[in-house]
Amino acid sequence: MKNVLLILLSLVLLNGCCDPNKPRIIIKPFHMSQNIDLKGFDTNCDGDIDYWQHYKNDREIGSKIYIKGIMKQNDID
Repeated sequence: MKNVLLILLSLVLLNGCCDPNKPRIIIKPFHMSQNIDLKGFDTNCDGDIDYWQHYKNDREIGSKIYIKGIMKQNDID
């Protein structure tokens, strides 16, 4: 039983670590084009997407789309 708990704890810790170079989310925005992806990155590891980048065949295309100034629901008075 201890071994199972240690394995689960290890998996949670490994998956919970933030890597700014690893996309947090991958979207295929064009249904007919299978080789274009839109990936969202969290550079400061605060749990939200900081910028989006288009990829074609796993190579960056275009410029990064930075997200800033978006208000959260709790910020609205």
